[in-house]
Amino acid sequence: MTLRVIGDSILKGIQPNPESGRYETVDNLDFEGATGMPVENFSKFGCTVTKGFEYIKRLFSRNPVSSYVLMDFGGNDSDFDWAAISSDPASENGEHKPKTDPAEYLSVYGQLIDFVRECGSTPILMTLPPIVSDRYLNWTCEKQNLSYDNIMAWLNNDIGRVNRTQKAYSDIAGALAGFKNVKCIDVNSAFLETGCPEDYMCEDGIHPNNAGQKLIHSCIRQSFSCI
Repeated sequence: MTLRVIGDSILKGIQPNPESGRYETVDNLDFEGATGMPVENFSKFGCTVTKGFEYIKRLFSRNPVSSYVLMDFGGNDSDFDWAAISSDPASENGEHKPKTDPAEYLSVYGQLIDFVRECGSTPILMTLPPIVSDRYLNWTCEKQNLSYDNIMAWLNNDIGRVNRTQKAYSDIAGALAGFKNVKCIDVNSAFLETGCPEDYMCEDGIHPNNAGQKLIHSCIRQSFSCI
């Protein structure tokens, strides 16, 4: 049996380096140790479900052999163009929307699941770790030199909206897995059940730290022990 991992920076094991502030790969996920299978990790930083689908089609056209495909998409799909919001919080040029519309996210993810099955592989989905909204917004504004006040004005001073938006996409993934009868590794609940999910996230508020990656490892190991 073999496993392909295809998703965004979460499954890539990306973390910000606290000294340089740059992103780097830190492998506490240890997919091979969690699953006992040979693993190919094709996850990409910034990947949306649409980009992931196109990438998977190219990948399977070259080599269709894989027993399982573990996927996580939604973190980048649910994200906003914060630079556009910072410069135009009143949305004078139109409503600011997530990078991928929820309906499109659901549709494309469903097609992706069907495609993986048609290739003879078993798809497995994963929900998303919760965002630490204040950390994420502070990090984004600092790194991109954006107006924190303008963004907060657009959010109506409701900073929790950042995490709730991603949680909505995470919930869509979980519901889609149920509808398609696909195994779903509920990482979101595992983080929340710790009682202090922020302790498992990096200073940028969106990437799991070492403890968070080890928690994901445990979730994956537990799920694959039943396969």
